[in-house]
Amino acid sequence: GGSGILYQYLITTTIKTQGRDSTFRDTMSMAIADNYNMRSDFGTGGITTQTINYAGMPKYSIILMPQSKTYMLHIKDTANSITSDKLIYKVTKVGNENVQGYKCIHAKLTITLERNKEITEDIWTSKDVPGYLNLKKMAAVQNVTPKMMQAIDKAGCDGFFVKMEMQNMGYSMTMLLI
Repeated sequence: GGSGILYQYLITTTIKTQGRDSTFRDTMSMAIADNYNMRSDFGTGGITTQTINYAGMPKYSIILMPQSKTYMLHIKDTANSITSDKLIYKVTKVGNENVQGYKCIHAKLTITLERNKEITEDIWTSKDVPGYLNLKKMAAVQNVTPKMMQAIDKAGCDGFFVKMEMQNMGYSMTMLLI
């Protein structure tokens, strides 16, 4: 029982190698209960994983692999958090656009990795997506605000991710809220 909200994304990935393009499409679902328990389902290449997070245990999640009928207990690695703190995020607002019926802020997100390697993504965020304010409140209560989200907030581009695009020479990925 209970209630909550279900979000679904269509993920389109294209890999370009030696003149051959391969495109994969799959969906990702996130179900968030009113008590902030969460389940996500992600499939790619015919392999599905499900992740279950309990609000009262933010440092743990359970990853289910239905095909192999196995599971894993994932414990948040504090050493990994230290590594991710070394990343530098820069957000530049591009403008306002309408995506999937939502008033969105379009921004460029540049992530600087070690050795000055950069990844640039286009993101579209909206505060109009149902449940966004509750998710933001949940993150504040659990004191979970990744550096990336802090940079997005600081640039005035906060909101729920409606669309994301990333591409480089041999790879492109689009994630669209459906």
